Amino acid sequence: MQKMKNIDIEAQKDNYYTPRVSFNAQTGICEIAGESYLEDAYAFYKPLKEWLEEYIQTISQSVTLNLSLTYLNTASSKSILAILKTLKNYQKTGGAVSVSWKYRQTDIDMLEDIEDLIFESDLPIELIPNGA
Repeated sequence: MQKMKNIDIEAQKDNYYTPRVSFNAQTGICEIAGESYLEDAYAFYKPLKEWLEEYIQTISQSVTLNLSLTYLNTASSKSILAILKTLKNYQKTGGAVSVSWKYRQTDIDMLEDIEDLIFESDLPIELIPNGA
């Protein structure tokens, strides 16, 4: 069995905004933080979803997803939803899944977006309000 590699992507701000990503195959701790305003969100998030699917199939340990996204465009939101649904399916089969989302307490729009993702994915997400 080949060893899974970690994913580490630095945040980038150019014409579009790429979030910081850290997926750790040894611990199962996955983090996505920053702003996600991508021209091709599907292409960016597809390898992350595939990594999770491989992790679930080959490692089968607990998965912790820590989100701290301050902005999501529509395409990014759809891709995050696909990741959340993958985790929900894993949870349904007995997999241990924990998801949290830090958000700015004053950002009501972001909170509503997160609540929509919770509803659509049927996956509990711990909401962690940050100061201003």
